Amino acid sequence: MTVAPSSSTEIFSSNVTESEATTSCEDDTEGDCGSGSVNDSKMTRVCDKLIEVFMVDKPTTTDWRRLLAFSKEWSNIRPHFYLRCEERADGEGDPGMKHKLLRLGRKLKEIDEDVQRHNELLEVIQEAPDEISAIVARRRKDFTKEFFVHLHTVAESYYNEPSNQNGKA
Repeated sequence: MTVAPSSSTEIFSSNVTESEATTSCEDDTEGDCGSGSVNDSKMTRVCDKLIEVFMVDKPTTTDWRRLLAFSKEWSNIRPHFYLRCEERADGEGDPGMKHKLLRLGRKLKEIDEDVQRHNELLEVIQEAPDEISAIVARRRKDFTKEFFVHLHTVAESYYNEPSNQNGKA
């Protein structure tokens, strides 16, 4: 299965308008985007939709990895998503659903941290391709099977752009 970045991020915006999926942080130097603003209610809706996507439409961790790896909006959504999982779990009367929400937040956070770590390693390699031997020697433990699966998925996603695909490979 080939995954293209545009189709992978569709899940983040298929039922959500782009204005709903992004927050405005320009006016706030603390990074607390949209406190008490209309953006909060939009972000809540976005997070609720994503919770449903991750729990129902795309329940496998492989799907989660792909969605997080290629989403342009995820970095804006990330902190709100985890808080929303906790909020929904706290307000949930059904213990089974409460457990599922807490588990989703915990598992997705683990996957998100893996994807971020893999992307950071890819950036290091891309910035200094001539130093690949030194990078491998320094960071040998980071070159895991999961990293190479991530690298393959990223390279595969550029099938319509052979120059980018070769650059990632």
